[in-house]
Amino acid sequence: MNKSGLFILIILYVAFISLGLPDQAFGVAWPDMRRFFGQPLDAGGMIIFLLAMMSAFTSFGAGWLRKRLSIAAVLIVSTFLTVVGMLGFALSPVWLVLLVAVLPYGLGAGAIDACLNDYVAKNYSSRQMNWLHACWGIGASLGPAIMTVAVTRFNWQKGYVFIAVLQMILLLFFVFTRKMWKETPVSAASAFDSSLPDKFWMPAPLLSAAFFFVYTAAEFSLSVWFYSVMVEEYRISPALAGSVVVAYWCSLMCGRFLVGIVSDRLGNRKVITGGLAVAALGILLLFSARPFMLFCGVGLAGLGLSGIYPSMMHETPQRFSSRLASVVTGVQAAMAALGVAGFALCHVLAPLVGIFISQTSLACFLPCALVMISVLALCNWQLNRLT
Repeated sequence: MNKSGLFILIILYVAFISLGLPDQAFGVAWPDMRRFFGQPLDAGGMIIFLLAMMSAFTSFGAGWLRKRLSIAAVLIVSTFLTVVGMLGFALSPVWLVLLVAVLPYGLGAGAIDACLNDYVAKNYSSRQMNWLHACWGIGASLGPAIMTVAVTRFNWQKGYVFIAVLQMILLLFFVFTRKMWKETPVSAASAFDSSLPDKFWMPAPLLSAAFFFVYTAAEFSLSVWFYSVMVEEYRISPALAGSVVVAYWCSLMCGRFLVGIVSDRLGNRKVITGGLAVAALGILLLFSARPFMLFCGVGLAGLGLSGIYPSMMHETPQRFSSRLASVVTGVQAAMAALGVAGFALCHVLAPLVGIFISQTSLACFLPCALVMISVLALCNWQLNRLT
């Protein structure tokens, strides 16, 4: 690898750390945010739903963007949008303004995620792809820590201002290195491939898409709502609850570094199957309100889930033909975002459909997470049979 490629790789790692910061800070900030805006707990699902839908939109459109803009231009514009969104969060005086601020943040974050994953897949090794996702885990660990300090010592607005400043620094990195980014031809097979309906409506691709939909719902539910479960259901102090959420993302981050080392030896399928089993054990431990069991539970849940997403992505070319794999990969990324949106929508519609209500949704959260892990195990087993 030449010096230019190494320097860009370092920037990629920094970029994914920065991307992880706002993604997981919301779960810590939301209890204070909802009181500030006078909203019920389930209203947070509306924020998550809008964010995920905007992210899915740009994931589907990543191929279209790359045909018309350079990778550097996409990153610069997208990072600028995330800065606008974060500042909008911090400065919103009313609920409606906060909802509007979600739109640029979601559009920017989705485009950055899709384009950076595509760029790394084309220019760097699979081990570096795993470690790239581990760097996102570093940011996801730091985000709740930053927001915990903000809400306990200052306020949630200052937490988002600090994160926005870090995003601005990343924006400057992209601007100053815009001529160093290596351009690669955009594959003809994309999420907008006109033959997608004929190619995709087969059992294995559909199961793969469903897997990503459910997986992100499970991972995101643990990160976003468990803080609220501990504070409002278990009556644990905000400082301790924030520390447990940080422990979850630390285990997710460390697990991805380990998977990057051993995945070639074990194989992606063993990593996925074993990870689901470990995650299920961790969620079972979370039914206890004792601090030691909570730390053990989130540690095992994060460790189990850590290698699943990158391993599933890396296994896609082995499961499908080259052309179909490109289509499936793009749809998987979009379905991952839609999985977050689907989970959030359950909370938005809960009081209307009678499945959950504000008083019981937190109590139902852990059983639902366990059911989602079971569905993932079933999808994984069937996928391995078919491919």
